[in-house]
Amino acid sequence: MTDETIKKLDDFLNTISNGQQQPLLLLDYDGTLAPFRVDRHKARPWTGVREAIGRIQRQGRTRMVVITGRPAKEIGPLLRGNPPVVDPMLEVWGLHGAERLHPDGKRELEQAPPETQRRLDELREHLRHNNLGGQFEDKPNAAVMH
Repeated sequence: MTDETIKKLDDFLNTISNGQQQPLLLLDYDGTLAPFRVDRHKARPWTGVREAIGRIQRQGRTRMVVITGRPAKEIGPLLRGNPPVVDPMLEVWGLHGAERLHPDGKRELEQAPPETQRRLDELREHLRHNNLGGQFEDKPNAAVMH
């Protein structure tokens, strides 16, 4: 690294440590916070993940967002654990960004245009009867084959 690059990096990190910018931590669930599983309902966070997220939350400085292909409502219960370690007020962007679950529980879902929705409905119907040897997953904004 050049001296100029190091200075820019130091300046950037100082804005965070001085409270000038709020740190943002973007996390993916499957394959990052938890191992991939054929049955996604069995994908539990790696050891120590819940505790690490809980520590970051308790510090109260970092905005954390989980981004996932799953429906957003699935993430909170998977991360909280028993006993709960992670604050339930977690921001989650689900369905590959089409859904946003705010920390206060408010949910937003991007709606597909009518023609796209009609085509998705046709595809869903086809895949329900012919899954091509895979596992069909019906999502509000997609028809997914695994």
